[in-house]
Amino acid sequence: MSFLDAVLEQFANASGGMAEALGIWGDMLVAFAAGGIGYWALRRMRALKRLPVKGIDRVAYIIPQCTLAEKTKVGRRKPLGRFDKARQTPLRFALQQITTSREGTMRKLALFAFAAVVATTGAQAAQIVTKYSGIQPNDHPSSYAEEYFGEEVGTLTKGAIKVEVYHNTQLGDAVANVQSIRNGTIGFTTVSASNLNQVVPAMDMYSLPFLFKNADQFWWFLAQPEAAALAKPLEDKGIKVLGYLDSGARNLFTDKPVHTPADMAGQKIRVMASPVMVNSMKALGATGVPVAWSELYTALQTGVVDGAENNHPSVVAKKFYEVSKYYTLDEHMRIPDVMIMSMKLYKSLTPEQQKAVEEAGQRAQAYMRGAWHISEVKDLQELKSKFKEIITPDKAPFVKAVGPMVSEEAKRLGVEKTVAFILDSQKNF
Repeated sequence: MSFLDAVLEQFANASGGMAEALGIWGDMLVAFAAGGIGYWALRRMRALKRLPVKGIDRVAYIIPQCTLAEKTKVGRRKPLGRFDKARQTPLRFALQQITTSREGTMRKLALFAFAAVVATTGAQAAQIVTKYSGIQPNDHPSSYAEEYFGEEVGTLTKGAIKVEVYHNTQLGDAVANVQSIRNGTIGFTTVSASNLNQVVPAMDMYSLPFLFKNADQFWWFLAQPEAAALAKPLEDKGIKVLGYLDSGARNLFTDKPVHTPADMAGQKIRVMASPVMVNSMKALGATGVPVAWSELYTALQTGVVDGAENNHPSVVAKKFYEVSKYYTLDEHMRIPDVMIMSMKLYKSLTPEQQKAVEEAGQRAQAYMRGAWHISEVKDLQELKSKFKEIITPDKAPFVKAVGPMVSEEAKRLGVEKTVAFILDSQKNF
């Protein structure tokens, strides 16, 4: 039991006895003692919008039970009961029965004043516990970054916010997590920018193939105002972007070797639920088939799809080399993973807590860049001994094959200027 809880319990148990011994003078004594700070607390609660009622007679919904003394017909005071810590919390005692008689008025005012102080203190001190839903296995760099983010939030808010981190789709896959963020079921998640197209279609721009020349250009753009403007509309849809996590370049892993776009003809390639990704595979001669991340291994194993595409760490973490033979390093896409937060949770925080969470997001982003680079180099080395063959193709035919589709999709998404800006900046990298 905390110090505050102990004080409240003693107050609850003593209130009836005080009233019994001192009668109306006890009422007045408690009223004068609590009145000043109680009045301040009430104003503070209303300023914080934590007390949406106006009137002492309606405070009973906040504090349902208390130790009080009531007047009997013969004038004696009868205790209504004592504080029971097994059934009650300090903020859930008080005012089950308060008479409107003249004798009870002072006690009502005194108890309400004290309750206002307690409610304000409790609301300010209560820890916020929320969930972070990740989709990668525990040993994936993204999972490390998510754990790091949770620790930083706890540190920067001095324990006021606790983030419970779950991995490996324990709380849902990417599509479900986006919806859970919007309705406030979870507080945070990491999701590919492609998965956000279901909320803001323009976010699917990141799925355009060969948009970024290399990692340097990729990170340069994410720091530009154009990237922030692209993400801003998500806030009106209940999503707050906190930072970006590296997800590297995406490569093909298939059951048949792929050296040129012609080798992809007729193949079914798993993609995310992204219209741009489906159309990209079509432009390369294949068929894009959306499959949930958690179901991909089985889909490859049973022949539902002939191949898929992703980065080195994800291929290693999910052991896709067990159900694929060839790995083609075409680096056709660089799609950022996005650390997002529920706007419902964000708006419920104090300005100081909001800044702390945003800072934790930026720290996690920086942490992930270092962790990702180490993992990417290590995992590529491991994959060289896992696949039957690792192919390094000429990218030019792939770039040419998707060129018209990139222009069409940019127009459809309303991001023509942004895409032109990115493609033009390739010459600087």
